[in-house]
Amino acid sequence: MEVLVTPDGEALRGLMEMKSCSVTCAIARSSMIRYSPPKSQIWGHQVGRLSATAIVDRCTQFLSDKCTIIYSQPSELMVGWNSTLHPLLSELAVEIDQVLGQPTAINELPSADGELFRQHRWQFSLDYLPAVATWFDRLAKPMKTQDVVAQSITYVMFAWQDEPPPLLPMQSAGGTFGIHLGVPHRITTMFSFRDVNRYQSIKGYLSQIELVELSDKHVRPKMSAGGSK
Repeated sequence: MEVLVTPDGEALRGLMEMKSCSVTCAIARSSMIRYSPPKSQIWGHQVGRLSATAIVDRCTQFLSDKCTIIYSQPSELMVGWNSTLHPLLSELAVEIDQVLGQPTAINELPSADGELFRQHRWQFSLDYLPAVATWFDRLAKPMKTQDVVAQSITYVMFAWQDEPPPLLPMQSAGGTFGIHLGVPHRITTMFSFRDVNRYQSIKGYLSQIELVELSDKHVRPKMSAGGSK
């Protein structure tokens, strides 16, 4: 059974805040082409066919080749496991501590059968995302059986590299790019473009690196069959 771990309230509120902007921002962006998934797919494109390492590698390539990062909020890693079934997870937690530092939160919940469920949370910067991806690949099998629960949430606000200064969040052409590692892995694409040609260029690039396939039906204003507004 496929399970998507629901992010906590703070993460959800953060995403919804990113999807809304002030009247000033709306006016500045009114002439742009906007791309975002429907509300039913707010967490974005499923990319479970790829390993976590492959996803992060391609996302890093995209950010390096096409984007100027304006702001990256602190990311969060959460891992939960049953201590009696997965003693090796305790060793992995020690390894994570050595790389990311001590957890920002630790929860230990005893169950009726006497087992202990442990949940640790760590905050980390974007630079540590490749290391986090390797831990997800090591946890892939127990996560599929739901013996281990893990998720990582990363959001980047950016402008396209050809966007002239000043670069302003929610006003410059660019948007929010989200990397969600878990079951399944997902990519959030809330983008804006100055014109159709720029949209088509990014759509082609993301397809070429085999990360995600943007769909014209999620473009606003709607495009004609010929690919124009």
